[in-house]
Amino acid sequence: MADFLKTLKGEELVAISRDFDYVQAVNDMGLIGLKLMPMVRTENLKVAIYNLVKGAQVPVIALVHAFDAEARIGDRPNYEEFKAQLFLIKEKINQGEELRKKVKDMGMSADEKTMMDALYDDISNEISKVLVGFERRACEALCKAQLTINENGANYTVNYGLNAANRVNFSGWSNPTHDIIGDLVALQTAAKGKIKRQIISTKLMGYLLANNKLNSMAANDPNQGYLTREYALNVIARLAGINVIVDDRTFRLSYNDATEYRFFDEDVVVSLTTEGEVGQTLMTSTPTEDFGEVDAKYGFIAVDQWTDHDPKTSWTLAEGVGLPVFFDINNTLYLSTITA
Repeated sequence: MADFLKTLKGEELVAISRDFDYVQAVNDMGLIGLKLMPMVRTENLKVAIYNLVKGAQVPVIALVHAFDAEARIGDRPNYEEFKAQLFLIKEKINQGEELRKKVKDMGMSADEKTMMDALYDDISNEISKVLVGFERRACEALCKAQLTINENGANYTVNYGLNAANRVNFSGWSNPTHDIIGDLVALQTAAKGKIKRQIISTKLMGYLLANNKLNSMAANDPNQGYLTREYALNVIARLAGINVIVDDRTFRLSYNDATEYRFFDEDVVVSLTTEGEVGQTLMTSTPTEDFGEVDAKYGFIAVDQWTDHDPKTSWTLAEGVGLPVFFDINNTLYLSTITA
């Protein structure tokens, strides 16, 4: 059998990764974290982080001066270097002797086109898995204001420095008599009216739908009569000025692992001061690129393929190196842990 990998030149692998439609993939897969913190390629991560976080959203003014008076000397935003370790996300998959034998025995063609299609599928699938890996970390940053990395020999924490004043916790939401709307209005007041969007879970949405105050409002509304999710969300938008979305997405560590893990914590309300982006996932070169085997730059995710001769196996690897970074976390993010 011909070595079909030899037809995949290095330049072609670069093109596959570079031309992969990341924006479309993020939209198709519903990756909210990477919409709020989209991927951006940079060759100088320290400079990129500095430029990203140095500004503040609160405007600073110049003062009135008397004529012939010396101008006040201005200042720059205080900048404490954001010391964070990049993380490498990668996975490889093989097409071995047994798999190829099964494909052939099932009557599927083993010609070049079929094998190439399978290789391209592996590339697309592995890129998608790496994207979901970065989505997981973007969501973790959004709902915890830190990353805790402890897998495959990587063990460290990234702390984004969220102020204590930006953590406004509440309790008693499971009690139907509790004033949840009052809590949200108080949160909005603490944020000086800046909160535009919140991300919650179905569990917290259930507290809203069981709440006496909301049910009473719906019952007394001649145009409503009973409480629905849409009505509850409209009340929050009207009284607190907040657009609430529910996100219960989960991921698995492997296809064969039945355990599902949440992207966003079930008991945390993530409050954002913008309907748009809150930061970026800064991406830089990967070990595959740093090894110097390719001449052109990859996209956000690098792809490599190779073969082993005994047993006869073809491998596909995708990898990315990056870090989600907030524009201005203390003017962007508020977190509320809800205890029943």
